[in-house]
Formats: sequence, structure tokens, C-alpha cells
Amino acid sequence: MSLIPINERRSSDTRNAHVLKAALPAFANEDVLVELQDERVLQISTDSGSFMTKFKLPENAKIEQLKAFMSNGVLTVTVPKEEASRPNVRAIEISGED
Repeated sequence: MSLIPINERRSSDTRNAHVLKAALPAFANEDVLVELQDERVLQISTDSGSFMTKFKLPENAKIEQLKAFMSNGVLTVTVPKEEASRPNVRAIEISGED
């Protein structure tokens, strides 16, 4: 795992989830708030108001399965992705004269 500078935020994707990270080394779990606003905006802040950032979650985010975990001052928020719908493909017979 790479180190994240203080108060920096990062986002990345895995095959199955969106992963958001924020380095908050001076804060305990109970000092950090993770809130979902307006259905697709994730806000991470601290009780003291010294840190606040927002992420707009993509349409394929399963927001009802959002999870947050904090370890060694790094908050990791994981939001599973909905499975991409596959287009309904149907072969069409070609008629005509040979």
C-alpha cells in the first residue's frame, strides 16, 4: 500500500467496486463523518470542520452497499459497482437473391 499525504484524497476503481481513500492521521474513527447527500454525493468530513471533501458517485454505484473502514489514519470507502447490463444481441437473417 502506498502512503497518502495528510489530507489528500484519492479514488480508484477495481473490477467490482469504486474505492475512495482519504488520509486523516490526526483523527479517530468517531471524529470522521461519512455521509451520502442527494443520493449520489459522498461527503467525508471531520467533527472539527478542519477537513471536508466530496465525491460524486457514478450511476453504477450500489450506494445501499457503501462501506467505510479506517485503519492507521486512512479512511477507505468502498462502493460496489452494479453489474454492467449486456446489450440484447440478436442475429438477423439476411434474405436476398444469390
